[in-house]
Amino acid sequence: MKALNGAWGRVFINNYVVLETTLLLNSRLGARTARAFPRFVKESGISQIHVDEAIHERALERFSLDEGLSLTDAATVEMISRFRIGSLATYDERSFTRYAKDIVGRGSWQRLTAQEKREAEEIDRAK
Repeated sequence: MKALNGAWGRVFINNYVVLETTLLLNSRLGARTARAFPRFVKESGISQIHVDEAIHERALERFSLDEGLSLTDAATVEMISRFRIGSLATYDERSFTRYAKDIVGRGSWQRLTAQEKREAEEIDRAK
């Protein structure tokens, strides 16, 4: 909720992350939940940035050199660099500690206020 309310500035997601997330949601929670995610991204006001050929090529290079990164992670690292993104929301803190100045991830739910938790739960119930 903090991110969607601008606590860290504008919120972005790249199309590789959307793809990877829908695959994960489909395998763990089913097709209905997976199909809801792209709608959530669009309706929430999160800006989707598409990985272009130049970022893809640099991501492939980084992916081949850093065993700790998936191709999606490598593309995200390249976008962090290109767009000078300071904060990154991820549960995969290990992969990004060298690349992002501020990582928002594990433990975030516990740091939310009671009001923020209620708002997140309302969004979940509305689906």
